[in-house]
Amino acid sequence: MVGDGVDAVQLTNLLRKKVGYAELASVTAVGEKKEEPAVQPVDWPVYAGGMPQTYIYPIHPHQDPSCSIM
Repeated sequence: MVGDGVDAVQLTNLLRKKVGYAELASVTAVGEKKEEPAVQPVDWPVYAGGMPQTYIYPIHPHQDPSCSIM
């Protein structure tokens, strides 16, 4: 709760009457608002998932591996 002239004890008692359980955690003076650094979004690379594409080359049993073009 932030405001001028707010009595913490009266606020706590009023909350206890209306809501039930209320506890005063802390009372501090409000100073200047601190500027938080802007959070920049992270661009993650898109991955489509799944298995990477593989190429299957048939091996012919009658092909001579020592054959040359010349």
